[in-house]
Amino acid sequence: MKETDWTPLLIRMSQGDEDAFHTVYESTRDHAYRLIRYLAPSQQDAADIVSEVYVELFRSLHSYDPGKNFAAWFNGLIVRQVRNWKRKALRTYQTVHQNKKTRQKLPG
Repeated sequence: MKETDWTPLLIRMSQGDEDAFHTVYESTRDHAYRLIRYLAPSQQDAADIVSEVYVELFRSLHSYDPGKNFAAWFNGLIVRQVRNWKRKALRTYQTVHQNKKTRQKLPG
């Protein structure tokens, strides 16, 4: 990911400028995808996590400090989204496993 002054693009994005979003997306998606593939528990989930990262990017624009490094902030978003994905996967597994146990105990 190139070191760029992202502030003008992020401001435009927060105002609903789709071209600004596409510019940010095109400039960052390869980096995001590589990092997610490295961190994700399942490689098949990478594309879904990438989508969630960009939804969260848009939601979190208000928290970006232009005085800080964008790449570090963006990497933090990625790490949090991967962590959230792992947490959801664990909860789903636990729920399914618990339901299996419950069904096995039922008389039937």
